[in-house]
Amino acid sequence: MLSHLRGEEIGLRKIRPEVMATCPGAAQLLPHPREPWLVDLRGTTVHRDVFAIETWREFRWSIFDPTARRRIVEHHGGGESGRRYLEVLERYLDKHLRRGRRFIEALNAPGDNGAVRTSLFGGDCAPTLARLVLERVDGRMYARERPDDIVGQLPDVDYEALMFAPGDLVVTRDSLEGRFSTTLPSGSFGPDGQAADQTLRADQSIFLCEEHRQLTGNPTFQDNLLYALLRHPVN
Repeated sequence: MLSHLRGEEIGLRKIRPEVMATCPGAAQLLPHPREPWLVDLRGTTVHRDVFAIETWREFRWSIFDPTARRRIVEHHGGGESGRRYLEVLERYLDKHLRRGRRFIEALNAPGDNGAVRTSLFGGDCAPTLARLVLERVDGRMYARERPDDIVGQLPDVDYEALMFAPGDLVVTRDSLEGRFSTTLPSGSFGPDGQAADQTLRADQSIFLCEEHRQLTGNPTFQDNLLYALLRHPVN
């Protein structure tokens, strides 16, 4: 989601949002449709379909950002030529979002019991971004990813508890387990969060105090992975 909103940093360079809009994999990693991924300043869920192009157009995000739109038109010849490219890009993003939804739906489809043994490996010691706070400033809607970015913070809302969940700085524990909650976490303005459903059935789950990009180099991860492979060898 953040890659679409502000671009993706690669080393000292940044891939702009209009380029991320052309990447199929980015749309497949968007929040699950049942997850309360967007909340307002009071911590109330803002019900918007992340896979609907209308949501992006409404909030003027990604290629609908006025600054990005001007940049896209100018970069592709300006005038009518640039506007035609922008129209194509909008249809392209819409197609990726629809495919992203189908990808999530495919992951939710039940499989044969016992056909594939699943082992989950992840981290759960680091506060990991789980939802964005929607804030209007000077007529524009911003998706805040950090509490310090929120201009109009309310004194009775714990934004850290509202926005973050245990994870590995990239993937939350609930996301890794395929667990969805219908209510907001304890400490926010909303009621205590309770897991409503878990679609992923795992044979074993291993959680480490490790960051996402360092997981595969962790000795405990390697030891448990080897055990899982030897216990259930692939034919």
